[in-house]
Amino acid sequence: MTRARKSVAAFKVRQGMPIGSMVTLRGERMYEFIDRLVSIALPRVRDFRGVSPGASTAAATTRSASATS
Repeated sequence: MTRARKSVAAFKVRQGMPIGSMVTLRGERMYEFIDRLVSIALPRVRDFRGVSPGASTAAATTRSASATS
């Protein structure tokens, strides 16, 4: 369980409140998640302008895997 590090009044979040969870994705599940995130979820975000190239290690892994294929 991920907890808030700081209170944010605008979002009604207090320090220590549960705000999410983390999981480790490997292999096929990781690639499927990245594919769905980039092709389905992110384009639906208002004012979405893309993902920076160094945004995550998973994106770097996906790029390097597709470059070698």
